[in-house]
Amino acid sequence: MRLLTLVLLLLLPATAQADLLADMQAEAKALLDWRMTGDFDADKAALLTQADRLHKLAAQANVFREEQPTDAWRGWLHLAEGELGFGRALLRAPCPQSLTEEQCTTYRVHLAGKASVWLRKGLDAVGNAEGMSGANEKQLGKLRATLVKLEAESQALAPPGDDGPWVAVREDAWFYAADGQKARVSGWDSPLERPPIRMRRLGEKDGRILVEVPARSPKPDTFHCLGPGPLHDGFNVQLSVDPADLVSVTAKPFTFEYEDGTWARLPEGVSVDAQGRPRIHDALLPIVIDPLYRQQSWTSEGTTSPYIGNGGELPLDSVLRLNGEPVTVDRDQVAIFPKLMETEGDVTFATFRSSCGEVRLTLDGEYVEPKPDENTVFGLGGVVGGGDDKRRGLGAGTKLWWPDGTAAGSLSSRQIVYETAEAPGGLRCWSQQMGYLYYEGGPPKDGALTLCVKAE
Repeated sequence: MRLLTLVLLLLLPATAQADLLADMQAEAKALLDWRMTGDFDADKAALLTQADRLHKLAAQANVFREEQPTDAWRGWLHLAEGELGFGRALLRAPCPQSLTEEQCTTYRVHLAGKASVWLRKGLDAVGNAEGMSGANEKQLGKLRATLVKLEAESQALAPPGDDGPWVAVREDAWFYAADGQKARVSGWDSPLERPPIRMRRLGEKDGRILVEVPARSPKPDTFHCLGPGPLHDGFNVQLSVDPADLVSVTAKPFTFEYEDGTWARLPEGVSVDAQGRPRIHDALLPIVIDPLYRQQSWTSEGTTSPYIGNGGELPLDSVLRLNGEPVTVDRDQVAIFPKLMETEGDVTFATFRSSCGEVRLTLDGEYVEPKPDENTVFGLGGVVGGGDDKRRGLGAGTKLWWPDGTAAGSLSSRQIVYETAEAPGGLRCWSQQMGYLYYEGGPPKDGALTLCVKAE
């Protein structure tokens, strides 16, 4: 039925397509011009209904991409304008008269946090429109600048917290410091096959995305889907990255179930590649997430995922399938470790589970239980500095600086460093290695940043 609907939409005449874009533009204008008056809750339902309708219209407009390529960008434009209106309305919302001054401040902070989410959705939509055939780059640039300004305003009221907003950054991306330094993490042969790095999004400045290394979650059994980095999670340092190095993630939870007994359950925030295929458990699934349900930032406290021991071990060349389609396993792995192995009739199932979701796959061939001595535990770690003569312990809360005296961040937990140099202004500095892995032949030369503390 869905395929038939898509075919019918593709066959709509140009007038119908024009009507659709006009309908989208009207919905976007209603959201763009909307102003909150009185009680927020009384109007919220109607506004959300409008926003949902705009998303559905955008999904239809997306179908026209190949038939009307010069008009496709307008669907994203109207979506961005609508989300700008919603975000701006939340940010400018007056407090109900019944609230005290203190309650009003709490109310404004709450709405500012919500506004930030919608403004980032608008930035995602602008990003989808930019570079498309026929796109008015000047108009999109002006819209982006407005969204960036309002997002900064919303984050001034409601700064990023322990639940994000997060972005996913390619593991081989360059990370830039405020003093002009740059470094990168990846030491893998195939960086595109590696899960991206999770970082807290702080905003945009000078064409780059401002990010921060998040502290470890205070909840011991709560983990995020994406990996840590680019520095140890005790270093709460602010950096920036190029927008092109952000990786899209799922914009909502998904459940896929198939007649052959396989299934996949994905939370919000699972990274997808350029084709829209979700990456979990160091593998790409043969599923495509529609562009409308991809985003470049998300808010989540993480997924509760208590430790579960491995339920088996499979060779790296094993063929696993979801709905009959092969799953692509990253070549940088040593083996495949499912959480559960089951046999039903002549079909063998392998189930995987982590904070990236759950997936049940079929295994080609027969499962052979490995011998106990064939199991190997592999650990990941990192080494900072070297030489015991300048070893120094730094407590949580210690302020960090770049060598030119620019603020870099702070420590969220106690760290041991090895001072190697001094900088103007009484700063004591060291080379902080990026990443969290041992590399063959040592770490890359461009894989460290110089950080400092003020001499006591």
